[in-house]
Parts: sequence; C-alpha cells; structure tokens
Amino acid sequence: MRPTDKTRDQDLARSQGDHSTLYVSLELSRTSWLVTSLSPNSDKMSKYSIAAGDAPKLLALLARLRGRAEQLVGGSLNVVVIQEAGLDGFWVHRSLEANDIESHVVDPASVAVSRRRRRTKTDTIDGETLLRTLLAWKRGEPRVCEMVVPPTPEQEDQRRLSRERANLLRERIQHVNRIKGLLAGQGITGYDPLHKDRRTRLDGLMTGDGRPLPARLKVALLRELARPVICPTEFNYPIDILGKWHGTRYRFIQRYRSGFPENLGEEFDSPFVRLDWVSRDRFDIQWHRHTGAWHCLYRSLSLAEALNTIQSNGILHPV
Repeated sequence: MRPTDKTRDQDLARSQGDHSTLYVSLELSRTSWLVTSLSPNSDKMSKYSIAAGDAPKLLALLARLRGRAEQLVGGSLNVVVIQEAGLDGFWVHRSLEANDIESHVVDPASVAVSRRRRRTKTDTIDGETLLRTLLAWKRGEPRVCEMVVPPTPEQEDQRRLSRERANLLRERIQHVNRIKGLLAGQGITGYDPLHKDRRTRLDGLMTGDGRPLPARLKVALLRELARPVICPTEFNYPIDILGKWHGTRYRFIQRYRSGFPENLGEEFDSPFVRLDWVSRDRFDIQWHRHTGAWHCLYRSLSLAEALNTIQSNGILHPV
C-alpha cells in the first residue's frame, strides 16, 4: 500500500461544498456491514446494517439513500464512500467503482484518534470517525489520513508468487524450530535439520543421559524431515507428509495439492505405507500399491527396525 497525494477530487470538494454529495462510510466485519451516511445540508448521521458480503444489497441501499437525498435537494447527487483497508481486500471497492460510485480505501493506522482518553472500539464510533475523516479529506485538510491506492486484479495476482515464497520460508522455519525444540527436550543440541546428511545423523543421536532416541519421538522427527519441498506445477504436487492412527494401524500419508485448472488448489491425501501393530513392540509393514490394495512386505519387526526399514527402502517412500 502507498498513500495518495491530494487529488483533483479533493480540490473540487472545496468549491462544490457538501450540497452536491452524499457521504457514506462502510465498517466491514465478518458478520455484518455498518453503513453510516450523511446527506447534503444535514448534520445528522444515519446508520444502517446489512449482512456481510451482500454487495447487491449494499448497492441497493446506496441507490435508495441517493434517491431520497436527491428528492430533498431537488437535483442529482454524487455518492462518495470510504472504507478501511482490511481482510475484505479491495473487491468491495471495485464493485462500487464498477457501479459509478466514487470509492476510497483508507489506511486505518493513519486515521486520527483522541489521545486524551481511551477510544471505545465499536462499529458505531468507527463508522462516524471514518465519515468525519472523509469529510475532512475532501475539504482538503492536510495530514488527515492516508488513502490507499488499490491494485488492479492483475497486479494483486502477480504478488501471489512472492507471497507464496514467503509462506514457504516461514513454514520451513517453523519445521526447523519444531525439530530443534523436540531434540532440545532430550538434551540434544547442534543438530542441523537442513543438512544433507540429516537422516543419517539422526540415527546416531543420543540423548543427554546417554540413551538412543525414543521410538515415537523418532517417528515424529522422521515425519518432519520427510516433508517435501513444495514446487507448484500444472499437475498434482506434494505439499506435506503426515501420519494418522486408525485403530492399531498407523498410516504415513502424502498430501497433494491440485494444479489442474478445473480443481486448482484443492488438496487430497494419499497413503503410501502403513504400520500394523501385531503384538508388544511388533509391527508389520504394509505397502500401498497403485491399485489401492495393501501388500505386506515385512512382518513382526520392532518399531525401531520398522522405522529404519521405511527410511532405507526406497519402495516404501512416497512417489
């Protein structure tokens, strides 16, 4: 977001006055939208509430307010709307402009509030504050607020690539910190989860009191280390590896995200190997074939043996 300079509309407001404009503020929330309006030659603010996300109802309300105000002044009116930049993005702004309504999006951090006393955070006060801010900005008062320049849909879509990379980096940091935290609880430091030999080094780790890694902790660590690098493609691509218990069976699951246009972004799970508990510290390894059937490859292994087998046998790895 970047602030706008004083515009021609702001200068025109000085010469036209308030008799030719209907001013409206929108306070958008997840459950309802509060519409606060100020008609020409009036000092009373009217408030209306509509369901959140109902753009046709908002347009109908603005048309009704405009028609009522035009009957009072006996002439045509312009409608100027202000809203805060927030979770709703810019689609409401674009919808208003597409219907020939002047719309402005303000940076909420730039709206002046009273510093003498704590401001009550309510929709009513915010709606009135936005409306007063719009009036002052249209009069040309300096440093009232900073209006945002909304990006076009194409510009907004181009930002997705850099945002996706930032999300992936944040997720990688979370995984690394999670692994280091699990090991720190066992008195193990100095392990690098991003090292190329991270899986080999994991087998040789000993706790601070000289014990091998607990079996279930090793399962959690292997699951973290096995998370795939996310590379979006036009086909289905892996985004995560997880595990789920179902009774006495533990499934290792690969999660995919669709890159096909017809279901772009949809996610689905596909199991690739399963541990079946058969007796105390004994497990069978089941392999998930492409036909959907499970095939037992190893029987009656200890948990440590089963985990080492899954780690070393490429057949048991996800495709």
